[in-house]
Amino acid sequence: MELSSLKNQFNSHITFNFLNYCFSRIHQRLPKTAESIGLFSDMLRYSLQVKPEVKVSLTDEIRNIENYINLQMQLNKEVNATFKYNGEIGGRTILPCILIVFVENAFKQGRHNNPCTWIHVNLNLENDKLYFSVTSKVDPDKILTNINKELNNVIQILDLYYKDKYKLKQEEKDGLYTIDLCMTGGTINEDAAQPDIMQKSVVEVSVIGSKSTLGYIGARLKPLMHLNKKQIQRHILIWVLIIIHLEIMSPLNAPWPAKIIGSALIDINFMFAFYSLSLFVFPMFWEGKSIFLFISILLCLLLYWVGYHITCLNIIPALGGSIRYQNKTLFYFLKATFYFFVISGSAGTASFFSRYGLYKIKQQADIEKSLIVKELNYLKNQFNSDITFNFLNYCYNKTLSYSLEVASSIELFSDMLRYTIQSRAEEKVALESEIRYLENFISLQKLLSARVFADFGCKGDTAGKYILPRILITFVENAFKHGMYNDSGHPISISLQVENNKLIFNIENKVRLKKTFVGSSTGLENVTQILDLYYHDNHELICTKNDEFYRVTLTLNFQKT
Repeated sequence: MELSSLKNQFNSHITFNFLNYCFSRIHQRLPKTAESIGLFSDMLRYSLQVKPEVKVSLTDEIRNIENYINLQMQLNKEVNATFKYNGEIGGRTILPCILIVFVENAFKQGRHNNPCTWIHVNLNLENDKLYFSVTSKVDPDKILTNINKELNNVIQILDLYYKDKYKLKQEEKDGLYTIDLCMTGGTINEDAAQPDIMQKSVVEVSVIGSKSTLGYIGARLKPLMHLNKKQIQRHILIWVLIIIHLEIMSPLNAPWPAKIIGSALIDINFMFAFYSLSLFVFPMFWEGKSIFLFISILLCLLLYWVGYHITCLNIIPALGGSIRYQNKTLFYFLKATFYFFVISGSAGTASFFSRYGLYKIKQQADIEKSLIVKELNYLKNQFNSDITFNFLNYCYNKTLSYSLEVASSIELFSDMLRYTIQSRAEEKVALESEIRYLENFISLQKLLSARVFADFGCKGDTAGKYILPRILITFVENAFKHGMYNDSGHPISISLQVENNKLIFNIENKVRLKKTFVGSSTGLENVTQILDLYYHDNHELICTKNDEFYRVTLTLNFQKT
């Protein structure tokens, strides 16, 4: 939901309207600044449109790297960087935003601001192999210990989608820091990326002369070797019922001491067969070599036979119990042991596989969640990187003396961008910050178009009140997307009122007779789900529509932060 919300915020029409507005206003007087806006807009669109698991044209990935380097060079004339690529690029595909991470790290960690310190980026295609290298001068004032953390996401994605099909090497030597990536085995020709989530994959990466293991993705079943508290309670209840049933249906013929101890030992044998297979043998060896699984089952059977044999022939008779087993043959004990072991062991095996199935479903869900979190982190890192706000500061400084109006729009957009990135969907923010975000959005709309009519009124004490971020903006965006905002007689009416411990948010706009904007209701669906998830019965959302007007009323009960 947070990822969708973030993409909707950046992918909304106001973002690219803002960039187009800035470009059109300054391209004649400030061509270099306008060019930087074009580069940033292209990078922004590329980052929003790609998905981390869907491959893109290698040509598009190369153009994104070129845009990044060119933008860096425009923002700082002292940047010294080169990008060269060779080979047949056409028709090749790759997971998006893999290579750009290494380039970004070179700019973050290296020195690149004079002719003697530089960054060299090279990409070569030979047959079905892609060689990508980034070399930069080491900045002695910067510590390289954060490199592993920076690259962890991309290494895990490589492990997930390019298992055994890539080699990554990092090296710091003679004042140079180099990253070499080699992708093999047709990985740059496949159309779809298929993650291998069930197999163990360990990638050793050489980092500044030492080795560290990163990106471990395995199918270890250690969590299945123990039971949680609820499972233990259920097992105790089931075993009590089973023991009572056995004592009623086939009581042991012996005095009470022998009966109690003998029955307990036999029941322990049953439990041994059950739990040895359920909590040890199958979790240890099911996803390993079959021979170890087979030997372990035979060993458990042998131990079960020994326990059953000693109980019946030695312990029960010694306590004065029945000696009817004394004359039984070895084959009898083998048959009886095998029969009871199969019953108890089958129950243990069934228990394992029921937990194993749930574990795999959870593991799959965790991996899918991890991918979404990686995409979310990547998206936030892209916009939260130095280049984004350096670019906005650069545009602001360049346009301030030329056009105060354009500079103001850049300042508003920068403030909105920072708020969107720094606030997380599940963490509440001050209501005053959310209100300022709405005001910035409306002010930016009015700067972008002279015929925007919208009123925003706020009443009540907002101090000390908190709300989930970006909840209210969705309704405002929809009013501008789908409603009429250029009718001075019927402006978009937005009001926010705080009374007692309740927020009442109203928005009304005139319905556009002829729709010029075609979009989905994803934003509204997301915010509805978030409200249901976090506010439960503490909110009420009413949307009404007639031939002329569309109205939204949201009522929230403030909760403790």
